[in-house]
Amino acid sequence: IPRIRHPVRIMVGERDNTVSVDESADIARRFPHGSLTVLPDTPHPIEQVDIGLLASALRDFLRLP
Repeated sequence: IPRIRHPVRIMVGERDNTVSVDESADIARRFPHGSLTVLPDTPHPIEQVDIGLLASALRDFLRLP
């Protein structure tokens, strides 16, 4: 992980019961250009994510308008 020089964004749902926010933050910190986004009130299954919230987080990461 330390040799990956590209920006990496770790995303986790606030209500995810598969991986915790703390575990996700720990992994994000291991990347030289890592960052973390916590999706509020979001469980693990991607099918339950708020699409608008996810799209906004992705636009932010990709620096899209």
